[in-house]
Amino acid sequence: MRRRIARTCSALLAASVAGGCYLSHGFDRDDDAGETATCSGVADFHCVKRESGACSALVEVPPECDLGELVWRCPTASRVYRTATPEADCLPFHSPGGPLARLGSGGITLETGDGRCLWILGDGVAPDGTVISHPAAVVPDDLPLGACPPGGSFLGGEHPVSVVDLADLGEGSLFSPGDSVRQGGRSWIFGRHWVLDAASTFGVRKVGTKLGWFDDGADHVRFLEDYLWMADADFGDSALVVDDVPYVYGCYGEPHDLGYDCHLARADRGPVEQVSSYRYFAGAGGWSADAAESVVVFQGGPHRSSVRYLPGRGRYVHVSIEGFGDHIDVSLSDRPDGPWSAPAALIGCRLPSDDPDALCGYPMLHPELSDPLAPSDIVVSYDVSTLAPDAEERRQANPDAYWPRLVRVTLP
Repeated sequence: MRRRIARTCSALLAASVAGGCYLSHGFDRDDDAGETATCSGVADFHCVKRESGACSALVEVPPECDLGELVWRCPTASRVYRTATPEADCLPFHSPGGPLARLGSGGITLETGDGRCLWILGDGVAPDGTVISHPAAVVPDDLPLGACPPGGSFLGGEHPVSVVDLADLGEGSLFSPGDSVRQGGRSWIFGRHWVLDAASTFGVRKVGTKLGWFDDGADHVRFLEDYLWMADADFGDSALVVDDVPYVYGCYGEPHDLGYDCHLARADRGPVEQVSSYRYFAGAGGWSADAAESVVVFQGGPHRSSVRYLPGRGRYVHVSIEGFGDHIDVSLSDRPDGPWSAPAALIGCRLPSDDPDALCGYPMLHPELSDPLAPSDIVVSYDVSTLAPDAEERRQANPDAYWPRLVRVTLP
């Protein structure tokens, strides 16, 4: 291509103006035979790529000069940074007349072995009234930053399917996903196993932490037979991988100040599915093989606190919602084991104005939707529920008011 343009320049212009012909074609002229041509100026776009897996944060990478075509391109495994008009508050995977009329929980994210980022949701109801206990939806990898995950992304398409069969856990069982990690070629899910129990305060009793793995071929969660932890000291509220080591937070014990004391374990002695692999953070004493020696790292809300690393700030972020809460709290740390800053109110939940018994809970950080050019912004989902005696009637009458919400907010 260079030779063709050079011949064109020499045929049309005198040597004194030949340089202008080169520049008009988007690259710099090399007057010396030994110089290498390069792209002109700087790229007028940004490039981004996933930091690690499909559900990880996007990070900015510099464009590269294609020396064959002498044009700027994004490097392999990256893409051009694209944005949509930011939606500060939206209903994820929602569409009018879509395959789900109601959705009770935004659930958790999970990176599959075939490169998808799934949200494993909870309590879906189809327009015909069919209940789907745990539908799942795929986050499009090319989703413009700022856009809400679209409604046509469910596994099963127009007929969403559950990726969890509660019968696998036994009669009268419920499963509450806490978080997921990827290790050893599998995607692992930590979650609480509950059973119906009329004698318990809310009609259910927590048994312990179940571990499951996601079968990519069948799009199904397979549970291990044994529990990792029992209800008196269970982990699984949040999990992340740091330097190839899974870290798992657990909030348990007697509630106080509308929350629970949260502890930290890490599987640095073997596979994530073996309880013997875990050591528990004991503060100044380091890490102990005895969970009873673990110390409190922060306080979290009932059944889930979410922790993720924020590349743009170089810090770990923890979000939680206190019991019967109406807002999201946030704290920061340089390390997964702390010390953590005192919790600060981040944003109020959008609750139905006509329901005094409405509350929010189960927050989840979503780095896969964060904007690398806005390093102080985070994306959080949360569930909306109610303790009203006519809760079911309220959900049926106004399903969007109780649909999970997704918010984008700047850290204080």
